[in-house]
Amino acid sequence: MNNNRYKFWMVFVTGAQAPIKQHFNRAAAESEAQRLAMKTGVPVYILESQTGYETPMPEIAIFPTDEVAPSVA
Repeated sequence: MNNNRYKFWMVFVTGAQAPIKQHFNRAAAESEAQRLAMKTGVPVYILESQTGYETPMPEIAIFPTDEVAPSVA
């Protein structure tokens, strides 16, 4: 998992699997999109990151266990 917060671009080929490669400059993404368009003959799109979201790690809390559980008769 890549934890950077830099803008990136990805290349999506119509009918193919979801992209996984991040390009950290637009020129690299454009070059790859052109190459794939020529190779596949289908529309190819350049996707640009706009915003990201993350979930912070849950906090672990300690608590006392002062009382003994009641016994069942």
